[in-house]
Amino acid sequence: MQEVVFVIRDGKAVMVPVKTGISDITNIEILSGLKAGDEVASGPYATVHKKLKDGAVVVVKDAKSINKAALKEEVADAD
Repeated sequence: MQEVVFVIRDGKAVMVPVKTGISDITNIEILSGLKAGDEVASGPYATVHKKLKDGAVVVVKDAKSINKAALKEEVADAD
């Protein structure tokens, strides 16, 4: 299985292969594949893992401005 992350470039999600190291319940060490300054997409598992596709247009939001109820509505709307 290939390990990948999505980075944001020019407003789009770009799938980037990575090599991972140690991990725990909330963190994964990235050993290679990313460059300094890459902006990695993050969000709910169902959205990032199951729905986000290479080349998809994304909107970057400040984590402090997102309330959990609004985030749940966005995920529900995507179904």
